Amino acid sequence: MATSRVWLALGTVTLGVAALGSVAMASPGQRDCIKSANQDKTDCLQACREDAQISKDECRDVDHACAENCRAQFHDCRAPIQTCIDGCNSDLQTNIQGCPPPGAEGRDSCVDGFQIGAFICRDNCREMNRAAVKDCKKSRSGCVKMCPPPPTPTPTPGS
Repeated sequence: MATSRVWLALGTVTLGVAALGSVAMASPGQRDCIKSANQDKTDCLQACREDAQISKDECRDVDHACAENCRAQFHDCRAPIQTCIDGCNSDLQTNIQGCPPPGAEGRDSCVDGFQIGAFICRDNCREMNRAAVKDCKKSRSGCVKMCPPPPTPTPTPGS
């Protein structure tokens, strides 16, 4: 199990370094374009996620607003694990600042080591909070099951 996590971490680091390298070699105009494209992707994913949640709520025959409230409670319940993960990510950024500058010898191996450490840190956050997250999921599921059906649309005259 631990071996597969290390291989996953190494694969993630390799992909991250490849992606950083391609953006670092882009011109300033290309970097702005890439950032804009990435933001478009993020916006699109958020819209798709919301549409999927609305569809799932309809399939379950539950009021979307009620189900959203249950999801918000789950988000609050997950706050401790997210705080732990945010700490790992913050430490990663701080540690990388101590690495040689971009393009300098030893930079890649320095960053790689810290990225692997951050991956393990985040994994440990998830492992330490596994039972609490499981309880949160059960609570969310129970909450959604108690949601009323969606309101029936009011027919418009002439339709």
